[in-house]
Amino acid sequence: MTPQLRWILAIVGLLGGNVVAMLVLMFTSSAHGAQVIPDYYERAAHYDRAIDQAAHSRALGWRIEQHGRRIRVVDAAGVPVERVTLAGYPRAHAARRFETPDSRLPDDAHGWCDIVVTAERGGDRFEQPLAVELP
Repeated sequence: MTPQLRWILAIVGLLGGNVVAMLVLMFTSSAHGAQVIPDYYERAAHYDRAIDQAAHSRALGWRIEQHGRRIRVVDAAGVPVERVTLAGYPRAHAARRFETPDSRLPDDAHGWCDIVVTAERGGDRFEQPLAVELP
């Protein structure tokens, strides 16, 4: 085997290995569904609204208290806010979104979850993103 032929075979082998590796990665990445952050484009397009809402929520002085799977929002005086909704998804399974009309996280959500806590009383609206780790 001549040195020229060895170089040609080495280059063809490397290029062929690269094609095989890309095909394997392409098929394995599409087999489990998309793991993209939900509504990422919509959230980015309305980021100014999110900044304004965060400033309004801070001005209210309300805070979040977590007790296991229960999320509670209390006002500046320590009185619980009754209308609390949670919307989010587990980070490992972004396609499995949940929304609860009460302040309890679903039992089938495990690991790190990104949620948005929304509380309303009268004309006031409190909204805060939160990352929680669930057993």
